[in-house]
Amino acid sequence: MIELHTHLGGAVSPHVQWEIARQQGIALPWPTFLEFEKATCAVTGVAGLEELNKLYHWSELIQSSTEAVERSVYAAASHMYRSQGIDHIEIRWNPSKRNRGGERDLDAIILAATHGLDRVMSDYPINAGLIVMADRRSTFDLNEIVVEKAIKFKDRGIIGIDIGGPRYSHGTRYEYAARFGPLVELAREANLGVTAHVGEEYLDDADLESVSAQEMEEVLSLGVDRIGHGIVAAAHPGIMRELVDRDVLLEVCPSSNIATGMASAARLSWVFDQLHQHAVKFAICTDGAQMYKTSLEGENNLVSKLVSWYDDNAQAQTQTWAHQASFLADKVDTDA
Repeated sequence: MIELHTHLGGAVSPHVQWEIARQQGIALPWPTFLEFEKATCAVTGVAGLEELNKLYHWSELIQSSTEAVERSVYAAASHMYRSQGIDHIEIRWNPSKRNRGGERDLDAIILAATHGLDRVMSDYPINAGLIVMADRRSTFDLNEIVVEKAIKFKDRGIIGIDIGGPRYSHGTRYEYAARFGPLVELAREANLGVTAHVGEEYLDDADLESVSAQEMEEVLSLGVDRIGHGIVAAAHPGIMRELVDRDVLLEVCPSSNIATGMASAARLSWVFDQLHQHAVKFAICTDGAQMYKTSLEGENNLVSKLVSWYDDNAQAQTQTWAHQASFLADKVDTDA
């Protein structure tokens, strides 16, 4: 099985995060583990991406050392294999959110993550890689540094770049072409894969959905390989045609979209029907199985409950598409 879209901040078991925080002497606002576990879980729902970002703040803080990030990468990948049988794993993370505002050396943080990657692939029969994220709230210069670091360490397990994070102003269009386009070119020249968080928001708000759709069209024009979430496409046949024409895969994370209020279960049912009818390729992903108390199997089961046509054959098809769109060098032979 393959997981294309999981964030390091949401993929590490709460008890590991708790232990790392205690070991490093990080003062948490929760006196007990059970309170920490409950507070940092999104399964009961969060009020949008801004609130979700507050949850990620704690995992990013906890993972802000070389020791912590190495253990986190190892823990995330090894748990995915042991608990779910996932043997092809792409983990995304933003190293600039784990160096405490420049206090820690960025190269050292990234190298520590690659060490965790090396260790876990030595201990388990898995193929794993890291996607380095830029952030919509970071300056262009900082995002450029992050992408340049991804290129520097692309022979150490960095396989692609992404952009994500909440925006500064709710409903304000993010200028992907100006602020992300040059970074896509850098990544392309270095043969790194490119994905982007876009089209995730505002599915039930016509005005804000229009902004999200415009952003999605802009991102597609940049020549990305995949799109994180992208569920707004279902409301726009033109965008779905372009996804098909450009052979761009959507990384859909059902439980995450429901928990963050981006779409209801009923709305997601409609989304999957639209994607299916328009032959849009998509992969089912967790976004962070630990944060959402889910699994890849659980996400597939959820989709099968949302739409009747999502049977074993359809699930196998999405896994094939995911393998074909993977940034990992050693892909499964999906034509065998």
